[in-house]
Amino acid sequence: MKNIISKTYLLLLIIMLVSCKQDTLLVFDQEASGANIYFPETVTKNDTVSQLISFGYVGYSTIDSLVRIPIQTTGNPVDHDRLVAYEYDTSNTARENEHFLYERAPIIRAGRINDTILLRVKRTADMTASQFKLRYKLLANENFNVNLPGRALASGRWVPFVYYNIYMDDMAGVSYLWTTFAGRTTVALYFGAYSRKKVDLMLEVLGVSSAIFYDPKTGLQVSQLVNWSKYMAWWLKEEENKGKVYYDENGAKITMGTSAG
Repeated sequence: MKNIISKTYLLLLIIMLVSCKQDTLLVFDQEASGANIYFPETVTKNDTVSQLISFGYVGYSTIDSLVRIPIQTTGNPVDHDRLVAYEYDTSNTARENEHFLYERAPIIRAGRINDTILLRVKRTADMTASQFKLRYKLLANENFNVNLPGRALASGRWVPFVYYNIYMDDMAGVSYLWTTFAGRTTVALYFGAYSRKKVDLMLEVLGVSSAIFYDPKTGLQVSQLVNWSKYMAWWLKEEENKGKVYYDENGAKITMGTSAG
């Protein structure tokens, strides 16, 4: 009787989690279908779950990013690790070991029904020109089934539980401070000529928000322009005295403007 109650509770819980605006889920008998692997984020989303990993607005020396993808299984935990099977979609453009690699093999660890796929996305030079896509599909193996394919929305669209998208790039537009800002001539006098890597370096060294450079609503104060440019000129000189020279994306030495001193 206790087992019947617990199984009934599990099925009710799944229905409650995925029922939104009368959306429906195919419910499977646990004993018949076994443990089913899926991406839990898809249960409450109205589309295939996606993450965007962009290096476009981060510091100069950031070379990678750790991505966490939650996975979950129906059924009970077991006393051993269970390997998760997967494949990449044919539409993928991201390449394993070049654009990303695994921190560990995707598994549901012993004693658990949920875990995390850990991916290390690498900041590569080609990401400045193109966005790369990684589309996962979970597969059945000796440990898991994939009998929870998804749910239908009221609109008629179908949300799968076994797909997950990751997009990765290193793209950022030219900072408005050098293009449309009313004081762009003064900016050039203090910050020097624009370069993407110069902005990345300033974000890192100064510890300021990227909004300063990319969001016109944030604005730039004259005192910030003067103080930051002078500090960066001093910092670059100190680094060069230590034998460290920084170059922009065109191979030119990064410097500040003539008014920075």
